[in-house]
Amino acid sequence: IKVKKPDGTTADWTATLYDTTKIQYTIQSGDFDQAGNYQAHAYVILPSGTWRGEYFTCQVYSEWD
Repeated sequence: IKVKKPDGTTADWTATLYDTTKIQYTIQSGDFDQAGNYQAHAYVILPSGTWRGEYFTCQVYSEWD
């Protein structure tokens, strides 16, 4: 999963195959290290090609917002 953090930096989160046609990722400590909008999309590379999923946005709030 390709992720763009609120400050514009990027990260790659490694997902696993789930139910033959889906991917799954479990959020890790430190993934959401900034408050604000995170943008992300699936990015899958296979021998037969590369595919991208739709972009989505996730709003992350600071602890007391």
